[in-house]
Amino acid sequence: MYRKIRKYASDVHIYEFDPKIERIDADFGVRSKLEPLSKIGQPKPDEEIACKINATFFGGNAENYGTLVDEGKYYTAPSPNYLDVVFTKDYKLIITHLKNLQEVAYWQGNGFWVVGGSFSLVLDGKINITNTAAFPHYKERHPRTAIGQKADGNVVLVVVQGRTSGNSGVNANELADIMLELGCINAVNLDGGGSSEMIVGDEIVNQPTDGKERPIGVALIVYKKKTS
Repeated sequence: MYRKIRKYASDVHIYEFDPKIERIDADFGVRSKLEPLSKIGQPKPDEEIACKINATFFGGNAENYGTLVDEGKYYTAPSPNYLDVVFTKDYKLIITHLKNLQEVAYWQGNGFWVVGGSFSLVLDGKINITNTAAFPHYKERHPRTAIGQKADGNVVLVVVQGRTSGNSGVNANELADIMLELGCINAVNLDGGGSSEMIVGDEIVNQPTDGKERPIGVALIVYKKKTS
C-alpha cells in the first residue's frame, strides 16, 4: 500500500507490503548499463509491478558498489565501505557486513538477493546509525531512499523528497526517526540524492531532483499478482 506523509518539511513517500504476498526482487536491468528506474523490471506473466525504488550506489564504470547477489547468482564482492542488505528466503531483511566469499556463497543459497547499502538507521528496534565513515553526507539534509522491515514482517520502502521547492530532505537521524515511527525494527539507507525515486504502478510519485529520471544501477522492484 502506498501513502504519503509530511515530515521534517519534506514529502515522505511510503510503500508497505507483505513480502509473502508481494514479491520483492533486485534487478539491474541490462547488465553493465545504467538505466532509468522506469525501464527496469521484469514481471512474470501473472505479475505486474506494484512499486520500485532505486537501490545501490554506483559510479564510474561500476554499476553497483558493494555485494550483489540475485537469484542465486553472484556478481560483485563485499566491500568494507558498504553494508550488505540481505533478503532471506524466510522473508527476513538482514543488515550485516559480509566478511568473505564463503558468507556470500551461503546467501546465494539462502537469500533471494543481497545488495549494498550505506549506513544503518534502525537495528533491533532502536535508532542505530553505523558505517558512516565513507558517507560524511549523513549529517546533511538530502533526498533519501531507505528500506526497512517491521516486526510483523512487512517491508517498508521510503523515498524522502528533497532539493525541490518546499522539500528540504533529511539527514540520517531524521530518516532513522521516520523509519522507527513507521514501525521498522531494522532499516538501512540506500543511494539517495538525485537518484532517489519511487514509482508506484507506472507513476513516479516523487519529484526527481533534476526534473527527470537519473540513470541508475540496481533497483528494488515489488511485484504483485495481476488482478485480472
